[in-house]
Amino acid sequence: MPRSSWVFSAPASERRPWEQFAALGTVRRFEKGAVVYAAGDPSGEFYYLRLGRVQLHRVGRNGKERILGIMEPGSTFGETSCLG
Repeated sequence: MPRSSWVFSAPASERRPWEQFAALGTVRRFEKGAVVYAAGDPSGEFYYLRLGRVQLHRVGRNGKERILGIMEPGSTFGETSCLG
């Protein structure tokens, strides 16, 4: 999102939560089915989901996928990768 956007001109107290995150970081868009990051990858990024849904899953030793959760708009994920 360009710095000239109205998001950056409004006082923080008047911004919606996603706008506050956008002002601090980078807005990224992912295509349906894209991998945001894989377990074990050094992500170091924190994500706030503004639109869409994200499926969190792991593949077990037996090769089967286990769904850990479905993230909805307003959810956050990746926080633990930022803790070092």
